[in-house]
Amino acid sequence: MLDAIILAGGLGTRLSQRVPDTPKALAPIRGFPFLHYLLSQLSNSRHVSKVILALGHQAEAIQTWISQKHFPWNIECSIETSPQGTGGALLLALTKTEKETLLVLNGDSFCDASIDDFYSFHKNHQSDLSITTMEANDTSRYGSIEFDANHRILQFREKSKFADRGWINTGTYLMEKQLIASCETKKCSLEKDIFPRFLEQKIFAYPHRGIFIDIGTTESYEEAQTILGASINRSLKFAKLVRNEPDAEE
Repeated sequence: MLDAIILAGGLGTRLSQRVPDTPKALAPIRGFPFLHYLLSQLSNSRHVSKVILALGHQAEAIQTWISQKHFPWNIECSIETSPQGTGGALLLALTKTEKETLLVLNGDSFCDASIDDFYSFHKNHQSDLSITTMEANDTSRYGSIEFDANHRILQFREKSKFADRGWINTGTYLMEKQLIASCETKKCSLEKDIFPRFLEQKIFAYPHRGIFIDIGTTESYEEAQTILGASINRSLKFAKLVRNEPDAEE
C-alpha cells in the first residue's frame, strides 16, 4: 500500500489576483476546489491507503475544507511554519508516514495518469524514483527531462527561453522513502535541488499521454476550467462519496 503526499503549501503569488484570499489548492475549477480533483484521482487507486497534505500558506482554510468531508482514507496534515520549498515540505511530511514507497503529487498540477499503472511501472523497474512525464511542444516554461530507451533518466534540463519540444515533469512521483530521507532537511526545491542529485541512482521517466495542467498562472488556471471538464463526471461521483458537495444538477 501507498501513502500519498500532496505538496500544497505554496503561496500562489501569480494566481492571487484571480483568486484572492484563497490558497491554490482550493482555487475553484468547474465548481470544485482544485484539491478535489487530486483526491478524486487518488480514490481510483487500489494502492493508496492514506493521504498527507503538506501545507503552509493558508493551511487553516484547507484544514477546514477537509474537516467538512468524509474521505475514504485517513488524511493528515504536515504544516510548515515558514516556506521551505517543495523539497523541505516533503522532508517534513516524511515524519507522518511509515511506508517505504510514497506517491507524491504537486498540489498545483494535475496529470490523469493511472496511479496503479504508474505504480506497476515503478516496481517493475525496481526504481528508486519515478517521474511521470508528458511530451510537450514547448518546454520553456517547465524545463525538460532526457531519458534513454529503457526510460532511465539521464538529465534534467532547466527552463529556457527557447520553445523546444521535449518531455516535461508533470509533478507526479513515486519514490522510495529512504532515498529522500537521506537529504538534509532545509529549504530547497524538490525539482531543482534534490532530483538532480540522484542521477546515479535508479531513476526512471514514466511516459504518459493524456491530460496535464497546472494552475500556477492566471492563463493556465483559466485553461484548467476547460481541460478538467473531462474529469467532471468522476469528480461528481467523488463528491457524492465524500458528501457535502453539489449534485450534478446544481
